[in-house]
Amino acid sequence: MYNYTRAPWKIQLQVSRILAEEYSEGAGGLSVTMMPGKLRAWYVFAALGFYPVDPVSGNYQLASPLFKQAVISFTNGKKLTITTIRKSKKSIYSAKITLNGKSLIKHQITHQSLVYGGELIFYLQDERIKR
Repeated sequence: MYNYTRAPWKIQLQVSRILAEEYSEGAGGLSVTMMPGKLRAWYVFAALGFYPVDPVSGNYQLASPLFKQAVISFTNGKKLTITTIRKSKKSIYSAKITLNGKSLIKHQITHQSLVYGGELIFYLQDERIKR
C-alpha cells in the first residue's frame, strides 16, 4: 500500500528484499518447486516489476524488476518489453518509470495499458528519492 502514500520507495525496498531473501532455495527461503501457486505467481509478477494487490481492480503496483529485460507476448498479438536501467547492482529505487516514452506519475499501471504493448522502462538508482 506504500504506492498510495508519499513513500513508494518503501515498497521497492520491501519487494526487493522479499524476492532476494524469501524465494531462495537456501535455508529460510521457499523452494520454487514447493511453494503454492499464488506465491509463485506473485514472484513472477514482482520479478517483472509489478504485481496485483487487488486483481479485480485491473491495476498493478509498480516495484523494481529483477531482470535487465523481459518480453511478454499477449494473445492479441501485442508485445510488452520491460527494460530495467540500473546505475549499479544495488539500484532498487525508481528515479523514473516510463510507458511508451511517457513518464508514469503514480506507481501503478493498468492491465489494459500492459496488454496494449510497447515498452515499459524502469530507471533505477541506488538511493531513494526524498520527498
